[in-house]
Amino acid sequence: MRKILEKDVLRVILHYLTLRKVWHRRINSGGAMLAGHRGKGQFVRFGAPGMPDILARGTNGAVIWIEVKSPTGKQTEDQRKWQEDMERFGDIYVLARSVTDVSALFEGRTNA
Repeated sequence: MRKILEKDVLRVILHYLTLRKVWHRRINSGGAMLAGHRGKGQFVRFGAPGMPDILARGTNGAVIWIEVKSPTGKQTEDQRKWQEDMERFGDIYVLARSVTDVSALFEGRTNA
């Protein structure tokens, strides 16, 4: 049996949101080495530590942050802090291990 990877879960969730016509954006965070002048590279960081993978809007206008994990993936401390901060502001935060965790928001099983 093939192991389910985080990138597979992410791809299915993005496809689901597109099919449901939910406004969403994939958020890339991390860093990369860019080629620089005279062969000297420069490390560039983008996004913020703990920033979720997807930002979406609920049908009622709610702000929804979606952190995608594989079925066995663990949240980092930065991700837990992001969740705590966003929920304090009244946003919805979903730790999604499958598309079912996201579809519950848009199919009347929660308030989004």
